[in-house]
Amino acid sequence: MGYFANNYHLITYPIAEEDRPGFGLRRAQIGAIHSIASHFTISKKPGIVVMPTGTGKTAVLMMCPFVLKANRVLVITPSKLVRDQITRGFAALQPLRNLGVLNLSTSEIRVKEQKKEVVNMQMWAELSNYHVVVSTPHCVSPGIEGIQTSSEDFFDLILIDEAHHTPAKSWIDILNHYPGAKKILFTATPFRRDKKEIPGKIIYNYPISQAYEEGIFGRTEFIPVAAEPGNDIAIAQECERVFRSEPADIVHYVMVRTDSIKRAKELSEIYKNNTALRLQLIHSKVGISAVENALNNLRNGNLDGIICVDMLGEGFDFPNLKIAAIHSPHKSLAATLQFIGRFTRTNAKNVTHAKFIAIPAEIEIEKHYLYRTNSIWRELIIEMSESRIDEEVSSREMIDGFLVNEDDTAEEFEELSLSSIEPSFHSKIYSINRGGFQCDMTIDLSAFGLEIVHREENSEENISVLVLQDINFPKWSKSNTLVNVSNHLVVVYFDSNSSLLFINSTIKKRVEFYDFILQSYCVGADGVLLSDRELNSVLANIDEAEFFNIGMRNRSHYGTNESYRIVTGPTAHLSIDRRNADNFHRGHLFGKGVEDGSSITIGLSSSSKVWSQRNGNLHLLIMWAKAIAHKINERLDGRTNTPIDDLPTSVALDVLPDKEVVAVNWHESAFRNFIKVVYTNGEETITMELIDIQLSFNHNDSDNEHYRISLNCDHFSLPLFFSYNYDNHFTSENEALSNQIVVYRTESDRGMGIMDYLNSYPLVFYYSDFSLLYNGSHYLDAPRDRQVFPEEHLDDSTAWTENNIDIENECTGDTSIHCFLKSQLAGRNLPFSYYDHGSGEIADFITAEMDTNEILIKLYHCKGSSARNPGNRVEDIYEVLGQGIKSLNYTNYTRLIQKLERRQRGKTLDGTCSDNVALLKDFIANNRGVKVGFQIILVQPGITKSGIEDRISHLLSAANTAIKNTNNCQNLLVITSK
Repeated sequence: MGYFANNYHLITYPIAEEDRPGFGLRRAQIGAIHSIASHFTISKKPGIVVMPTGTGKTAVLMMCPFVLKANRVLVITPSKLVRDQITRGFAALQPLRNLGVLNLSTSEIRVKEQKKEVVNMQMWAELSNYHVVVSTPHCVSPGIEGIQTSSEDFFDLILIDEAHHTPAKSWIDILNHYPGAKKILFTATPFRRDKKEIPGKIIYNYPISQAYEEGIFGRTEFIPVAAEPGNDIAIAQECERVFRSEPADIVHYVMVRTDSIKRAKELSEIYKNNTALRLQLIHSKVGISAVENALNNLRNGNLDGIICVDMLGEGFDFPNLKIAAIHSPHKSLAATLQFIGRFTRTNAKNVTHAKFIAIPAEIEIEKHYLYRTNSIWRELIIEMSESRIDEEVSSREMIDGFLVNEDDTAEEFEELSLSSIEPSFHSKIYSINRGGFQCDMTIDLSAFGLEIVHREENSEENISVLVLQDINFPKWSKSNTLVNVSNHLVVVYFDSNSSLLFINSTIKKRVEFYDFILQSYCVGADGVLLSDRELNSVLANIDEAEFFNIGMRNRSHYGTNESYRIVTGPTAHLSIDRRNADNFHRGHLFGKGVEDGSSITIGLSSSSKVWSQRNGNLHLLIMWAKAIAHKINERLDGRTNTPIDDLPTSVALDVLPDKEVVAVNWHESAFRNFIKVVYTNGEETITMELIDIQLSFNHNDSDNEHYRISLNCDHFSLPLFFSYNYDNHFTSENEALSNQIVVYRTESDRGMGIMDYLNSYPLVFYYSDFSLLYNGSHYLDAPRDRQVFPEEHLDDSTAWTENNIDIENECTGDTSIHCFLKSQLAGRNLPFSYYDHGSGEIADFITAEMDTNEILIKLYHCKGSSARNPGNRVEDIYEVLGQGIKSLNYTNYTRLIQKLERRQRGKTLDGTCSDNVALLKDFIANNRGVKVGFQIILVQPGITKSGIEDRISHLLSAANTAIKNTNNCQNLLVITSK
């Protein structure tokens, strides 16, 4: 047996007692050593021991070889100074003897401080004579050029001091080179500023709050210096004042801290010229003997303090350094805690009070401005430390709960660690009204051109992680040699408390992709997007809210030249006023605020997305999602006390409104992009644009549970239902026909069936009060003001009766409304007139003329009366009004021309109208610089101007508001009977 196994029986575990200072193990040490022994009975993973600075980590480190009966031990330290301290400690085993842990009269242990690089096997042969080798990574790491590697079994125990350095390659290479060795990593801060993972499992974590309770740490005081940043003289003079103000029996020393050798030399001159303090400059370049000389001068009272860069290296221990003059504050939590911990420990004679002197600085550490306030420093330090360590522990526990799905993981991705991913904080959120969530469902993403190359699930936490590859070929090459490979991340999390599904995806281009992910994990579930009002709870408990990007959606229609308005600027919310609230509802928001004392950013959109300008590890993303889920589930008040609270927001519905539908239109995306529809009936294949297909609402076959709609064109008529009674809200009445209709959203799109498209991009329904239903279940209330339609916008001058026009006949024969209107327009000799009646029409008639100072393009919509005699029947206005509202999509000159040119091709010209789009283009070109405006005109002789009823007047007024909200549109005009 080796030295440690032979002396194992001499190890005891005395408990520290108040009446025997310096004897026995503290609670932190007892807990740590037992955790270490326990860990290696069931695991071969490296164990991470978290002990605050000053809690006796070195003694635990020295006990480990005995407890684990090691044969040969490698101790890795970050600095030469600490290497020397640990070497001397092991050589005499004095710390263990003083504590009463090791009952050994003489030490026969052989300890080697490795000061030179091991460059040959002879040097390793010499090291084989030692029980313990203490080194810095530079001397023994296989990853450093010139270092000779030893056999893999040379060491059977590796102890890492200050383990937060371990992610560095030279440290990792040491751990990897000895796969069979037990490995224990000691640190006070198991996290890094660069967020790299410390390898291993946290097996023991002693809270800093308990160290304070035990008296291991003393009082802490921050002394702010009232001066401008960079005033080193002010700090120096305050440091001397504090030093001189302490009683004579207090043995304390000063450390002046900065971040570079150049600055340290400058400070040495500043202190010399402005104070009487006796200070010595030491740094990494002066050598260990100079450092030891300075420390001896401190002990002998020949110096008042030292000026150094950082902290003379981690692990440095000089208890009577109690006054810190901070000229360059640390910016990371780990370094700050290490720094403060070395000053606050109470193992110094006659000193229990540590003081930190600095100019208040706007340095945010873990969401706290530590160097800006003197309030409750101890509590801040405890909170900062424990919350960050707890977060690290929770993160590791979550990652440990994941299992690799071998069926969906390629061999080259098997070693991918979830600890290495840092998603951006954003999610699309669905409410799962019925059905469950299963992590391990089979998923095939080939329809999207994607391959799953790595997949892991945590079934306990309801989390699934997918790494995807999108493989395609450059459009500019016909060769298959060149391949574009892009990698994507998808994180799916189901919050069981709120039944909310969060999808975080780097693939954002397709709504149907999110829907597919939803259905893959929640088979048979009824998942719906959150309404604006539900999502608004995300803004709860945010103070000092400011918004610098606000999107407002035109509340009355979609697809026009101002269907969406964006306001940007540092205080964009102050630009919102009542007129915006009348014309628009909220689309998206992005801003900042303060929550729980911390600065945050937050964004949300009506597409049920939430995001923040943050990224972090998987655990932080899930914690962020859980916090959002809690707010939504509790329906917290999301008022921000800014003008955006006045913008209308949608609510979610699960029953259809008890209101009359006046129009139905395509989803707004249909008007932003060219969406191709291919119809194949077995004999021929026909291609058309989606918006050329006419939507018809069947009032007679619709009720409060079902809407019946039909899609009509020259080639097919597809009847379908919309209802909340089905998982898919849109359901075809003719499945065979619907399977023949495929929608392509882009040139590279693989296509999707028409019913899949409608369920991903639902139709918009407009009601008689101009409230509307969009995104399948999002209901937006009517405008607040119900006004009377102006009488001057009702035109009863047309002589319907005098010309024997059959007002029930819209378009057939010489006495029809269309025929009469054709003759009226032809008689006016207009620069442009177009008869567009038919499937997919823009309007029945389109004309252009000069009107005062603008070119006015008029869109006429005609409808026959439901009875022989005119009256005030609201049903007579519904359909024609719906046609008028839908034509607002073309109150944009460029879009109108594109649509007219497509419709003109192959159309039979009618002699009563020009039907030549070139005339319109020439008319516009000849009047270049003249504003182009639009007017919607409804032709309905079934309505009388005299005695018009309020419900019709209110309906027309609401429609007029919608029309006026559209840029370049004049007031609605209605041609009626007298």
